[in-house]
Amino acid sequence: MIREGWPLPNPGSMSSDASTFPMAHTRSMSTGHRRQGEPGKIVSELQELSQQHQNEQRRRQQERVNGGKDDRLQALEERAVRAMPEFRSINFARLVHSYGKMEMQPGSEMLTAIEERGLQLVDELKPQEVSMIMWSFGKFQYVPSKELMSRLQHRAATDMSEFTAQGITNTLFGMGSLGAAPSDALMEGLEKQMLLQIREFNAGQTSNVFVSMARMGCHLSPGSMAVLERHALSMIGEYRPMALSNFLWSYGKLDLQPGEAFMQQLLAAVTRCIGQFGSHHLSMTLWALGRLGKLPVEGRASESIEERVIDLIDSFTTQGMANVMWAYARAGRRPGGGILENFEVRLRQPGLQLTDQDVSNLLWSYAKLGASCNVTPGYGIMDAIEAQVGKQAGKMGAKEWPIRCGRMEGCA
Repeated sequence: MIREGWPLPNPGSMSSDASTFPMAHTRSMSTGHRRQGEPGKIVSELQELSQQHQNEQRRRQQERVNGGKDDRLQALEERAVRAMPEFRSINFARLVHSYGKMEMQPGSEMLTAIEERGLQLVDELKPQEVSMIMWSFGKFQYVPSKELMSRLQHRAATDMSEFTAQGITNTLFGMGSLGAAPSDALMEGLEKQMLLQIREFNAGQTSNVFVSMARMGCHLSPGSMAVLERHALSMIGEYRPMALSNFLWSYGKLDLQPGEAFMQQLLAAVTRCIGQFGSHHLSMTLWALGRLGKLPVEGRASESIEERVIDLIDSFTTQGMANVMWAYARAGRRPGGGILENFEVRLRQPGLQLTDQDVSNLLWSYAKLGASCNVTPGYGIMDAIEAQVGKQAGKMGAKEWPIRCGRMEGCA
């Protein structure tokens, strides 16, 4: 396992819904794991409630915004806290997993109970249960104590032979979503098990492995990466825009060059389904291609990308526009097809809000394009950007702006 720093900020948040990062499968109930007593009742009711929350998107989103829980969930939490000493490993994992499916963090008392009981049960957890818990922590964005995280990783590493492709994917997703540094023992074990199970990884799982590694800032050994690439390449026709952009973003984030065959097929796949790309995944793709020095500068791939950018011009966020500009500047090429002119119309709009990173990227991009392509900002553009600099300067410090904007590798 090779660890990398985080060379560039994340170009945009990626979806982590259940269709993108598959949820852990729940173990079928056997004689040895029949749900008995209060823990079993709580888990059954919580799973039923979890399913309702998945089906009622509007209600779930409103609860997440308000930070509230309905009365039934609150009552279940209170019962679970009281009954926590009775929970065994399977029901404990299912309890945590139910919150992961709802993407809702438990209340403070419940989290404390989960921490305490987790430490008591960790040596009894089976691989699937560890992966369910890690996946769930990632889904509801809870960073456990150092002790619990360390012991969960140790438990997984000591029983790696039972990890399935799904379990490996879920474990990596949990670690990646929390930006947690995996132990060497855990990653070495997952890497070996992944190679043994490689034919079992479906297209979505394979894409998610790449994303999780990028979020953790580490990747497999060169030989293992080559195996993973070949497996991904065998399913290239199954990937849609999200997966394609995730592959490229991951390589860009890790500052790692894909194999030549894989890169060629990724570009060909992007070109084939370019009409399905939304602005977010398109800006991610361009950012990554710019980062890797692979942005097409001519031919059908270049033309189709520019045409799609124009089609989506009004839907790009400020971050997306800045990333597209940065990608073309990094390639030393003026954006064609009217992209630059249309972006400048957007940038001049009153009330536009740019982040400090957006401003850095735009200023660096104009400087780079000016030097390589004799591009100058359109009328009013510098005034609009300078107004944003004035708003952001207090946060960053006046001396930091010229440093950030002049550092080629520091912007994106």
